[in-house]
Amino acid sequence: HPYQSLHVKCKLLLWTTDTSCPNDGLDSSRDVHDRPSDVVLVSDCTHFQNFHAALVVTTIRSLKQGGTAIFCQPARSDSLDNFHKLLLTVRSQNDPLVSCQWWSHPLVDQQHEQARSHHADVYDETLHRPKFLIVTKLRDVTENDCLAFIEQQQSRRTGHPSS
Repeated sequence: HPYQSLHVKCKLLLWTTDTSCPNDGLDSSRDVHDRPSDVVLVSDCTHFQNFHAALVVTTIRSLKQGGTAIFCQPARSDSLDNFHKLLLTVRSQNDPLVSCQWWSHPLVDQQHEQARSHHADVYDETLHRPKFLIVTKLRDVTENDCLAFIEQQQSRRTGHPSS
C-alpha cells in the first residue's frame, strides 16, 4: 500500500515573527529528525488578525521549499481574505515567496447546501463553512520577508500604508 511508508507527525507550533528566520523553519534546539515538512495542515487559525504575520512566518518556515500548507478556515468576516492578501504582499525583487490557490470539493459544497437549508436558523456561512487555501512555498524565507510581513500587518492595524 502506498501509504505504509508515509510518516505523519503532529505537533504544536509556537507562532512567532522572530526575525532570525532560519531557512529550515525550525530552531537550532530541534530534534535531529525534525525537518521542514512536505505538508502542513492549518485549521481554523486565521480568525485572530493581530497574529496573521506570526501565523504566516511560522507556517512558511515549517515547510520545505516546494512544500504545501493547507489552510482549512471559515471566512470569519474579512479575516481569511485579509490573511490571503498578506500572503501575497511579500516578494523579493519580483520573486514571490508563495503561490496561493483556493480549492473546493463537491462534498464540502453539498454539506454546506444541506446545512443552509436544514439549519438556516443557526447556520452562519462565515463561521461554519470551511474554505480551503492551498499555499505552496516557492523559495526560502529571508529575514527581509519576515520583516515585510510584520510591516504589512502593522500598517494594516494603523491604517497607514507601508513604505
